[in-house]
Amino acid sequence: MTRTWRTFKVEVDGHDPFITSAPSRAKARLGSFDNYRELWPATRFGEFMRICRITVCPVPANDGYDYVRRNYGVDPKVGQRAALVNEGPSSGKAGVVIYPGLSTASVHIVLDGDDHPVRVHPMNVALGEVASTPEVAHG
Repeated sequence: MTRTWRTFKVEVDGHDPFITSAPSRAKARLGSFDNYRELWPATRFGEFMRICRITVCPVPANDGYDYVRRNYGVDPKVGQRAALVNEGPSSGKAGVVIYPGLSTASVHIVLDGDDHPVRVHPMNVALGEVASTPEVAHG
């Protein structure tokens, strides 16, 4: 099954908006709800649905990989193909780099055929071609 990962702007009444990456609007909403419930555990999903708006958005100018670039000399781009190296039984598996959030020390990759990202040390990633758009299908 092929999934497209996109970036979504999440706005929850009374809170600053944030950007997240997910395979669908529904998955972005569910992940945001899970995070919201860590702070407000009594919140029900229906209530969250009323106070949350989620829209597709472009990858922000700050793509979250500045730390990786500065400290490891690795330049991941959202939507770029990447393969795992020196990762034991996962070595050779490939996928797509996704938006990690505001800052990260690892490269976030959705491996082909998976629905969840993995975090990989920057030195254990072989980067390939960048797609023409960061909304890249994989599968």
